[in-house]
Amino acid sequence: VTHNERVLLGYDVRQTIVVTVVAMDGLEDVLSSALEAGANQVHGIEFRSSNPRKHMDEARNQALDAATEKAKAMAGRPRIR
Repeated sequence: VTHNERVLLGYDVRQTIVVTVVAMDGLEDVLSSALEAGANQVHGIEFRSSNPRKHMDEARNQALDAATEKAKAMAGRPRIR
């Protein structure tokens, strides 16, 4: 091979698809089907909630409860001088 010739050593083909799974118990079937159809890599699986506001409100309430509990516990401690 001279320095002006090009030699193909290989190639890489990628195809991106987006799949929305409504019920988590169906996720394994979706992944298995993709692998059986020829997929050999899976990247960037992302989990989102269909109701994020509900979960954010729940997390906020749990944080407030924890902060209140901590404040009450600290208020009951004797002060060190």
